[in-house]
Amino acid sequence: SIKCIKLHNFVTYDDVELFPEAGLNLIVGPNGTGKSSIVCAICLGLGGSTKSLGRADKVKDYVKRGKENGYIEIVLFKGLNGEDCTIRREIDVTNASQFSLNGRNCTEREIKDLMKKLNIKVDNLCQFLAQERVVSFARQNPVDLLLETEKAAQSSELYNLHLKLSDLRQKEKREYQEYASLSERLSQLQGIQEQAKRDQMRYEKREQLLAEIELLKKRKYWAIVKEAQIEYEQAKEALENAKKTLAENKKNDAPQKKRLRDAERAYSDAKAAEVESVRSFRNLDGRRNNAGARIEALDEEISSKFSDLNRIRINEREREKRKNTFEQKIERLQNDLQNLRSDAEIDVDVSAIAKELPGVRKKKHTIQDKIADKRREIAGIRPKMTAAQERLDALSNGDRIRDRKLFNQNHSARKMWEYVQRERHKFAGPVFGPLARECQVDSPLLADYLDKSISYNFKFGYVVSNGQDFSLLGRKIKEFKSKVTIIDLQESKDPDHLIERKGNLNYLKSLGVEGWLDEMVSCPQRVKRALIIHANLAGHAVSFREFNPAELTSLLRKNHNDRNGCMSLLTPKNNHRVTISRYGNRTQSVGVTAVGKAKFISLGVDQEAKAVVEREIHALVATRRRLEEEIRQLSDDDRPLTRKIDELTGRRAVLMKEKRSQKSLMRALDDYRQRLRDLLNEASAEQKIKELNEEIRAMDSQRLAYLVKLEEIYHDWVKSAYNRDVVSLQKCRAKTLQEHCAYAVSNLADRQRALENALIQAKRCRDETRQTFGRRKREAQRNVPWEEYKDQFETCDPGTDTVDGIDRAIANKTIRAQEVVVNKVAYEQFKEREIQIEKLSQRLESSKDKHSEQKGEIEHLKSIWLPKLEEVIATISKVYSESFEKMKCKGEIRLRQHEDFDKFALEILVQFRDGVALKALSGTAQSGGERSVATMLFLLCLQEVTKCPFRVVDEINQGMDPSNERMIFSQVVTSSNKQHSPQYFLITPKLLPSLNYQNVNILLVYNGPWQIPQNDWNFECFLQSNQARSQRSQRRA
Repeated sequence: SIKCIKLHNFVTYDDVELFPEAGLNLIVGPNGTGKSSIVCAICLGLGGSTKSLGRADKVKDYVKRGKENGYIEIVLFKGLNGEDCTIRREIDVTNASQFSLNGRNCTEREIKDLMKKLNIKVDNLCQFLAQERVVSFARQNPVDLLLETEKAAQSSELYNLHLKLSDLRQKEKREYQEYASLSERLSQLQGIQEQAKRDQMRYEKREQLLAEIELLKKRKYWAIVKEAQIEYEQAKEALENAKKTLAENKKNDAPQKKRLRDAERAYSDAKAAEVESVRSFRNLDGRRNNAGARIEALDEEISSKFSDLNRIRINEREREKRKNTFEQKIERLQNDLQNLRSDAEIDVDVSAIAKELPGVRKKKHTIQDKIADKRREIAGIRPKMTAAQERLDALSNGDRIRDRKLFNQNHSARKMWEYVQRERHKFAGPVFGPLARECQVDSPLLADYLDKSISYNFKFGYVVSNGQDFSLLGRKIKEFKSKVTIIDLQESKDPDHLIERKGNLNYLKSLGVEGWLDEMVSCPQRVKRALIIHANLAGHAVSFREFNPAELTSLLRKNHNDRNGCMSLLTPKNNHRVTISRYGNRTQSVGVTAVGKAKFISLGVDQEAKAVVEREIHALVATRRRLEEEIRQLSDDDRPLTRKIDELTGRRAVLMKEKRSQKSLMRALDDYRQRLRDLLNEASAEQKIKELNEEIRAMDSQRLAYLVKLEEIYHDWVKSAYNRDVVSLQKCRAKTLQEHCAYAVSNLADRQRALENALIQAKRCRDETRQTFGRRKREAQRNVPWEEYKDQFETCDPGTDTVDGIDRAIANKTIRAQEVVVNKVAYEQFKEREIQIEKLSQRLESSKDKHSEQKGEIEHLKSIWLPKLEEVIATISKVYSESFEKMKCKGEIRLRQHEDFDKFALEILVQFRDGVALKALSGTAQSGGERSVATMLFLLCLQEVTKCPFRVVDEINQGMDPSNERMIFSQVVTSSNKQHSPQYFLITPKLLPSLNYQNVNILLVYNGPWQIPQNDWNFECFLQSNQARSQRSQRRA
């Protein structure tokens, strides 16, 4: 059992030390004083997790606010080897924790092992039921309830057996599934194997054909040997025939050689005559070519002279054309010069323009200077406007910051607000919201107070003035899926009648209170009414400083008749709120919550300063527009002057161009006159033409003489050519005869050589066939010994004794083998399936044995587990029924069995009213009080079958009516006073009178910053006051 509990900087405690007794320990105190913190300390100090408590998720959240670390120290009576043991857990704000056992640092695992050894299960709801886990226990499904009961019952044997049976059942199912899968697979393979037998027969037939083909290939060796032997005999016969033919050819060779010698002498004479005739012809041909070349040269010279003559005549015509052109241009330039004005006239006009142009330019410069001055003034206005706009943006930025702060975490609320702004014309009356946006405060602290006082959905709520707008906004809320509140608030001239001030403001101000929160918030009247009615904004007193406990006692309402104190006080750090207990005489207690920084409320905007800046910007904009208008008027005056200047400068440019044109025409006229004089001074072409005609006549005479001479040479050249052709023809005839004789002799020689080569070839063929025959015979004997295969060759088909016959037989059998469609992969698969079938048969037999073994083990364990479990359930059910009969109700505990052990369930059946059948305990079938009674009775009944050092139950009487509450307390007291009962911690806000509290240890908890310090307590005075109050109550009764 727990002998001592010591806490330091834990939740609301600075330092506290508790000494519980071995029996029933009642921890009593008002709400919010720290009773449940002791439960949390027991759980965390004995190695439990924060999840078992249902409160904060991290250990650091249990360190007292403002402190860096704390610790829990628990002394267990005879907890280690029969001696007391001290377990200490140190925690800090970094979420770190350190365990120690009897002053020695240890791990969390060691503490948990010790708890398991002592059967302390702080995570079991049947043994350790925290306040926040009561609902969780009542809502446990029947399966989990059975597991929790098994954990708590006696030792963990039933629970372990249950888990082992569940695991074995799952394994047995998997093994059965594997057995069924193997059986199905074996059947499939056997069916496939039966179908594959036909393929196996085709494969064996194909293998037989392939074996016959191999035998024929071996027989082919000896067929090739036989053919080589036949070729060798034929080569020997061919050699004898070649020898006879060569001897006959040598006898016919001598007469043909004599005819060849006579033909060679005739050809030599004809060849000499041909050489002489060719020499004479070539001499005449050279003379003919020389005369022709001279005549061609004279023709070219005459043609060149004629070309020169034509060129001179063309140049003379071109010279005459240029002369006429020059004369025409000179005449035209003279006419242009006569039409131009004189330089004096042009200078007069230029001088007039020069006098007028400076005056116009001066006026233009004056206007341009004025425009520049105006633009400088505008440039000076721009920085002022920028600065004013920045000030306006800084003032307006408050609205943007407020909107960003309000809507960043609620996008659906932003869509809702944008819709209201966009479609405001559709509403029948004014719509205000979101309410947090409508409220304005003057200080950040007031923003924190307002944010703390208004609920989340109310901050994003809207206020409307009629039912039509209420319906329209309601539909849009569903469409946007936005969680906001809509308030339909009608008009009222004076809302003060709705304000209920819970406190005397003058009295509160004398103690340092500033006023009521609703009076410090600026917002539309209708919004304030909504805040007062629905958010109780008028009930919060506001102060800008903190108070000590004594001051808080004076400020807060002490009882129902106190009209000076307030029910809620907001200070910079905390919200002190008076609450009324739901038990007994409804005493009042104070709860303290932190006032954090505002998440959704922000400061408003200074509208007066914003209006001043806006007026300044409007004045600057008006000044800029006036200056721009003056610039436009000056620009209008400037445009005519610009056109006048352009006109004068254009006229002056034309005059200067005219003056430059006159000089250019004079220079061109002088140039053309000079070119005409040069052309007239050139020499005449008639003399040149006469000289060329004389030269052409001389060349014609010389050409005629050469033509006469060439005619004589042609007569001699023709005769020589005829003689040359006759001699050449004779030589050709002699040559033909010589070649014929030589061909005949050559044929005889070729035949002789051919016969000799044939003789040599016949000898070589004989030797090669002899060698081939011997080699093939040796190769056949080496690869296919005749004596070994002679009997097999006799079994071959007829017609396979030759190579061709064997090739035909091989081709025929190959085609037949190819026609047999087989799949080697399928054959190999057939063999593999045979192996698989054998292995599957073995695995199937093994799986069957294993499944039978598992079923036997399950039945054995079930025969141990189920009777014990049924006995435990029967014991609990008997006590449970008797407890309900005392309340004139019915209750029963049943075990719901199932084939799967993980679906075994424990059902709690209750009947609280006559005429109603027993119903399973659930979160919907019974009320909260009925569930609390049923749960508490079950926990009490569970003590009959469980053994544990202590139990903890935190405020199980919530929601019970007085009679049930009294009955449960009576059961707890009676059960805890039995012999050998475990230590019991019952947390409750009150003690029920007139109960037999024997061997009960009462721990009064009265913790809080507003309480009297422990050193100032007068316990005797407290008892006397309590006795006097009891006597007064009895007299009134």
